[in-house]
Amino acid sequence: MTARLLVICTTLLALYGCQIEPAEFGSANAGSGTGSSIGNSSDNDSVARALTLYWSAPVERLNGEPMDFTDIGGYEIRYRSQNSDNYTNIVIDNPAVEQYSFDALSNVNDLVFEVAVFDANGIYSEFVIAQGS
Repeated sequence: MTARLLVICTTLLALYGCQIEPAEFGSANAGSGTGSSIGNSSDNDSVARALTLYWSAPVERLNGEPMDFTDIGGYEIRYRSQNSDNYTNIVIDNPAVEQYSFDALSNVNDLVFEVAVFDANGIYSEFVIAQGS
């Protein structure tokens, strides 16, 4: 079963969708979008899993003004354990990138993932939280 998360964003710079697809790390299905679902209580949290986060580039700002691809500076991904206030941050300075893959994460069911887009002037959208279904 595939865990799919879709979050529609309506922030200053709107990401149009965020999707997470986890798989058991090292399995034949790793990275293909198949594997254990996030939030399933029968999952073994200590199993390392590959996980890919997908999103779509914004085409307009919150105020409705069009946002050209050249206006996008990049994206920031951050994640943390649900019991922690400390984030791990990943900055992607390439506006053409619309996915990020993690090779092996333990305790996937305990992690909170967030994504924000920033424009060429460094103005950030709000972070969008991807939550399990």
